Amino acid sequence: MEQQTPSQTNNEWLVELLRLSIFFEPSYTVTENWWQEVIGESPDNINNQPKLGIRQADGHFKEGKLILAVAPSRLDWVYIPAFDYETNNLDHARLPGLQVTLQDFIQIVTRILALDIPIKRLALGSILHIPVDNRVEGYKNLGKYVHDVKIEPESTSDFLYQINRRRKSEKILDLFINRLTIWSVAIGTINKLDFSSAIEGKLFSIEENCYTRLEMDFNTAQEFNGSFSKEQILPLFLELSQLSMEVAEKGLIP
Repeated sequence: MEQQTPSQTNNEWLVELLRLSIFFEPSYTVTENWWQEVIGESPDNINNQPKLGIRQADGHFKEGKLILAVAPSRLDWVYIPAFDYETNNLDHARLPGLQVTLQDFIQIVTRILALDIPIKRLALGSILHIPVDNRVEGYKNLGKYVHDVKIEPESTSDFLYQINRRRKSEKILDLFINRLTIWSVAIGTINKLDFSSAIEGKLFSIEENCYTRLEMDFNTAQEFNGSFSKEQILPLFLELSQLSMEVAEKGLIP
């Protein structure tokens, strides 16, 4: 039987987190009204540390949570698409797919990049996973994406593969894009209250969840000496998005 590539399977990467990172000159001051300018309403929470130059705001967005974190010379917009406010944690049961989540995030990013910011570097980060039945299946699935490493699913554990494969930008001359990816199989355990086992003296049952996991950080190379105009910056972000989708669909390719 011909081996399937990831894009030919029914596996879908689910999104734990998307992140837009913007790096700017230290002299640039982020306005206090940034959240309102982008979102159109006040955040749910604000946390300021003036001595450190750190500010954070967060609030509901779609079915999840949006976070704005500002530090000297850098700001991050983090989108958690499925968030449980009762447990204050990620809701694994409601995670959406990458394509639809990225489209939601692009709506926000378009508003952000329309602001007058002297951007030195730009990055798109993501944390994705595919649920699997067990560790062996997780490594079998990982092998479809990581073509450079031979993985023996039955005997492999604690595998972590990190690599940066640069690619020249198709949008901006002399600009290289770092394509940093981290591949692994994650195994999480949850203690669940189980009254049916109380007669045996066991109040908790252990639920184990396994995932093929992918972390990506696609960013403009630090040594680039040019500057990004307002006309360039959104197409550049869309290029980072397209490169992220390409890796999610085809795995590690040049």
